[in-house]
This record gives sequence, C-alpha cells and structure tokens, in this order.
Amino acid sequence: MERRKEINGRLVRWIAEKAEREYAEDISLVLIYGSYVNGTANSRSDVDCCFIPKTERGYEMATGFILEGMGYDIFPMSWERIERIACLRENLTPLVGDAEIIFCGSAEDMARFQGMQEKLQCCLADGAYVREIAEERCREAGRLCGMLEHVRTETEAWKLAGMVIMTLADAVAVFHHRYFRRIRGSMKWQMIELKNTGQRKWRLYWIYISSSRLCCLRKKMQGHSMQEKTDVMWNI
Repeated sequence: MERRKEINGRLVRWIAEKAEREYAEDISLVLIYGSYVNGTANSRSDVDCCFIPKTERGYEMATGFILEGMGYDIFPMSWERIERIACLRENLTPLVGDAEIIFCGSAEDMARFQGMQEKLQCCLADGAYVREIAEERCREAGRLCGMLEHVRTETEAWKLAGMVIMTLADAVAVFHHRYFRRIRGSMKWQMIELKNTGQRKWRLYWIYISSSRLCCLRKKMQGHSMQEKTDVMWNI
C-alpha cells in the first residue's frame, strides 16, 4: 500500500511538472480524479488522469505505461466532452465534479472548468432533467438486457451484465440528484443509501447486483418483461 502510494504521488508530481515544462502553451488543464483524489486508494489503485489540449501539439502529452505491474494512462479530453459529462450525457461525472487540477494553463481555463462544474450542479438540481437522463439510462439498460439473452459465451455475458448493472446504478443515482464518486467495491454501499430513500422503485436493480452467479442472473432476468427492464423506475 505505502509503496503504491509513493509511486502514485511521484507520478502526479511528474505529470504536473511535465505539463508546465513542455506543454504550458498547449494544454488548458490537467485533471486527476478517482481513488487517488477521494481517499479510497489501495495497493492496486492507479492514478486517473486526463488533460484538456489547447493545441494539436498538446495531444502529444497522451501516453500509457506500466509501473511495477500497474498500468497507467494519461489521456486527452476535449472541452466538448467535458461539457457532455457536465450535462450528465456520459458516465464520467467525477471527472468534472470531483477533479483536482494539477496544472492550469490560464485563469480563463480555470474559470471555464469551474463553469462546467457549476453546470453539473445545475443539471443535478433540475428534477425534470435528471428524470429524463435516468429514463435514457434505463432504456439503454433494457437494450443491453435484450443483448444479454442472446450472447454465445459466458465472457460476453458477464461483460454485458456488468454494463447493465452500471447503467442501472447510474440511473438510480442520477434520479436522486447524485452520482457515484467511487465505484467497484464501495459502489454497493453508496447504492444502499439510495435504496433507503428510493423505497421500492429500484427492486429490479437489486436483483441484478445481488446475483453472485451468471446462471442466477439469467434466471432472474427471465422473469421480467422488456418493459420492466426498460422502464424499471416508473413501473415497479
């Protein structure tokens, strides 16, 4: 744990220094988010890092590598995509909502990003809007459920099942004006908090997330119509 923490801390400093030294005129912001920022990192945690290029040269900062058995990826993110995330159109909300800025090209870049964070909070506060987004996520989950019934391999089935779970979970959170700040192991406990406020609306989601075996997942899924899979929030 301590060794990985040391590696990640040194890496964050290296990224910030590299941006300042080599790309000061080419990058608007460098952002880190995820477990390193929210304090849930463990011995297997990497550093989630992206940057917003300002020029074509800025894209050259993108890289990937392995440090002592752990893969790292520093990837570019356009302002347009940042705005989509702020508007809840992509499931990377912590990248905007909880990001830590380790390099900033200008005061204007900082103000623009802060504006995106404000937009995210406005979207989350709008009851009609979050309902619309949650409905979209449930329709997508229903579409994935249909695919799950026809996959040929267990690997494909597990992959789709995971996508169904994540999509429905995100719908639950958005409907409650929230988003997941942590995923994987701690995601279940965040969902419990939402379950306690959501009464019976999310019964189908819990069928999915409580299934420990793929055969159980498929069996339980067969008892629900596509209408239930797609419009789970409004028809339970």
